[in-house]
Order: sequence, then structure tokens, then C-alpha cells
Amino acid sequence: MRIAFLHTSFATCGGIERVWIEKMNYLATHFGYDIVMVTSDQGSHPMSFPVDERVRHIDMNIGMHTQYRYSGLRRLQKRRQLSRQYEERLRQLLLDVRPDILVCTSTQDMRQLLRLRGNTPVIVESHINFAHDGTLWNKLLTRYNNHYVGKADAVVTLTNGDAKNWRKVSKNVHVIPNFVHLNDTGGISDCSSKKAVFIGRLVKEKGLDDMTSIWRQVNAQHPDWQLHLYGEGTMNSVPDIQLFVHPATATPFERYKESSLLLLTSKFESFGLVLPEAMSCGIPVVSYDCPYGPASIISDGKDGFLIPNRDEQLYVKRVLQLIEDADLRRQMGAQGLTSSQRYHAENIMQQWAALYQSLMSAKS
Repeated sequence: MRIAFLHTSFATCGGIERVWIEKMNYLATHFGYDIVMVTSDQGSHPMSFPVDERVRHIDMNIGMHTQYRYSGLRRLQKRRQLSRQYEERLRQLLLDVRPDILVCTSTQDMRQLLRLRGNTPVIVESHINFAHDGTLWNKLLTRYNNHYVGKADAVVTLTNGDAKNWRKVSKNVHVIPNFVHLNDTGGISDCSSKKAVFIGRLVKEKGLDDMTSIWRQVNAQHPDWQLHLYGEGTMNSVPDIQLFVHPATATPFERYKESSLLLLTSKFESFGLVLPEAMSCGIPVVSYDCPYGPASIISDGKDGFLIPNRDEQLYVKRVLQLIEDADLRRQMGAQGLTSSQRYHAENIMQQWAALYQSLMSAKS
């Protein structure tokens, strides 16, 4: 079976990039599938995560970002030129590769694939929740994209909450959570360090202003505790409240193991990859109950705390509770270690294989 995965690039150390590369590696090495990684804008950028040599990479080298060198009408003209080039190269690539299944996440790839696919099944993976501002333009864009989503052979979401929304526009919605590269380092945290951690993109959607506010209140009562953030983005350390910002880490499990709890304050999460990762290192997690991921991962009061969305007062209270009760930290960490195993690759990838096989059967 030959499956082509389309993505803009794998240059960023993000959650989608990590999940997709690990998924492609697994399909190639464990199932023997012929996997083709197709990018439009990888260029000379190195891969953000290791790619197995059995995964074939083809870059269309479009350079969509070059449109931003221009402004006004010039930018619009450049965008149209690049879009035509993208369609032409994608059409030829599909003729050359002849995949059995096509997979994408972006709306641009989805629209193009559904126009050019012939009788090849198309899977749309929903990894990102978009917070629309309610403008007429966004409403029209959503309606336009939903028209194409309804034509996809399968829409795969990570959570039941996300699936509920997609079922309004598609009859072919499946729920398959991310498989997680769980801790395999041979050790876990003993939850004794006076450190909390966050790993992820340092962007507005992660609610980092809220995290800073929460930690300011926590640190006022426990000035000997530190919060360490690791990720790509723009944010400065705040030493007076023991909050320290570091570049993205290539060794996340070491960072979890040297910590005693993980904090997540995202405004939305399609899944929340860091939650089961941290759990597999034996540390409790605290997260807002944002749409849609955390509620499907955390058992509140057992392996962590799930806080009603944006209830900052309760969030602070729960973090203080964990800081002040080492036995509770270790108890929740042990429970998290067990519950994280449901996201093991072997369990999740069997679900993907079943979906691929069903689409192939329907095609024939």
C-alpha cells in the first residue's frame, strides 16, 4: 500500500510535525507500507525530527512564503502565481507517484487533492482547532472549506468533541487519538524537584499570559519553586517569579523527569501531546479544560487536575495543592504512568491500519 502524506514542511519542531513523522516511520517499518512524504516548502531546511530511510521525501519547492516579500496587488499576483505552480506540480506528482491513499491536514492541500485525486481516497486529519472571530469573511471561508470536507472519504479527529463538530458537515468521521512516543528512557521522575515544566510552542494560543499570571501567584507562596518553559517562539524569562524560558528541547523526556509537574494553559488543543508524554514520566499534569484534547486525556483528581476553562483561581489552588503534598504528586504521577499506556503506538496504529484497509476495500 502506498500512502502519500502532504504537509507544508517539517522544519518546525511542532506537535503535528512530530506526530506525522513518527506515524510515517511506524507505517514504513512495522507495516511495510510505501510511505511518501510530500512537502511544498521544505526547501533546504533540515527535518525537525528523524525520518526513517524507508520514508521517501518529495519536496515541490513552491516557496509560498516568498509572497510576503511583496505588498498589496503585487502580493496577490505572487500568491496566484505560486498557487498555480503548486497545482501544476501536485498534479504531476500524483501522476508520477500514483498513491493508493492521500492524507492531508491543511485546507489548501485538501481542496487541491479533492480536485485532482481521481478515484484515490482522501483522508483529512483534523489536528488544529481554529478560533474564528465571527467576521463575515471567516464565516464564508468556513462554509467554503466545509463544502470540500464533506467530499473527503474520511475525516479523522483526535477527540470526540472535535468529531461532534465535523459530523455536521461529513458522514465519514472517525476518532483516532494520536499515538504518543512514550517515555522509554528507563527512568521516571521521583516528583521531588521543585520544578514545574511546560513544553510546546511559545505562542498566544498556549495561553502563556495566563500561565505567567498563575505562576506569579504560586511563586508568591513558594518562591523556591521554578517554572521552566521549552519551545519555539517569542517569550522572555521572568526571573523575579522564577519563570525561565529555554529553546525547544530535543530531549523532552529528560526535561519531564527532572520536573515534578506539568502545566498547560492552552486556549485550545486538538489533542495535547505533552500531557500523556509527561504522564509517562510519572509526573502529574494540570490543564484547563479547553476544547478539545485535555478532557479526553486527564482523569480529574486521579492522574492530574482538569480545571474548568479559564478558572484561574482554581488552577492556582490545584497547583499549590500539588506543591504542598509530595505524596499526592507521587500518587498522581504513578496513576498517570499507567493511564498514558493507552496511547502506545501499537494500540493506535492498528486503528489506522484498519481505516486504510477499509478505504482500499471500498475503492476496489
